[in-house]
Amino acid sequence: MSRKIKGYTLGAIAAASYGTNPLFTLPLYAEGISPDSVLFFRYLFALPILAIMLKSRGRSFAVSFADIIPVRIVTEFPASEADAKAKEIADRLLKK
Repeated sequence: MSRKIKGYTLGAIAAASYGTNPLFTLPLYAEGISPDSVLFFRYLFALPILAIMLKSRGRSFAVSFADIIPVRIVTEFPASEADAKAKEIADRLLKK
């Protein structure tokens, strides 16, 4: 399989997997679990998988000092905005 076909295939699988997030989060929101808790556990379970993938490829978790501020900005602001939007959508869907 060529790298291009492999990339498209893995990209499609990733998009489909990401699209299933509401299937798992909406029932949790209905039970009263906060978006912060849902995200905490999602990343808690994803971190060991990421660690195994990085270790198996011989890569490091290290982040250079120059990358700390951009990483902080990218990880902090979109997450809080996305959480608020997800809660708003969940509230609307659950009220129907």
